[in-house]
Amino acid sequence: MSVTKEIVTERLKTVNGPDFTGNIVDLGMVSEIFIADGKVFFSIT
Repeated sequence: MSVTKEIVTERLKTVNGPDFTGNIVDLGMVSEIFIADGKVFFSIT
């Protein structure tokens, strides 16, 4: 199974935001997801 942005996004939705009222994706904190050579890079703002 290859890693996709959709899979990474779903996994990141399990990470609580700093105030614990939502996850970092739904709070708009993840601004970029990049996958290269089996490694995942993402930016949190």
